[in-house]
Amino acid sequence: MLFDRGAAGIIDMPVDGAPRLAPAGPQPIAAFPWSGGRAVAIGAAGEATVASLERREVVGTVALGGVPSAAVATPDGKNILVALGGGPRGRGAMTAVIGGDPPRVEATLKTGEGASAVAVGASGRLGVVTASWARSLAVLRR
Repeated sequence: MLFDRGAAGIIDMPVDGAPRLAPAGPQPIAAFPWSGGRAVAIGAAGEATVASLERREVVGTVALGGVPSAAVATPDGKNILVALGGGPRGRGAMTAVIGGDPPRVEATLKTGEGASAVAVGASGRLGVVTASWARSLAVLRR
């Protein structure tokens, strides 16, 4: 799966079929496959767009509660962690966890001012978020 920032589209390239293009919402910074033939695109404006790859249309949006700076999916594809450290200094000290069906913010975790990078271990049990302004590293355990 790829996303095109200029066209604000998600490109799904299945091995056994023709490529599909679905809308990614405004200012996408990352896109991830989701269950049920859907994709979730994280937008720089603070929303996650849920798109149907089959119908090639937006089927929902999720307010993230901040300006995203980075995002990563867990290895099982059931959650997306979004560092909300974008925007002016003094904001962005949280990380949102997207999950469920339909996708929604299941939790917001305090991870330090300027949360700017997020990673998840291969097992999916550990995650880390760096916070540039706080000069900290938050360890998340599942």
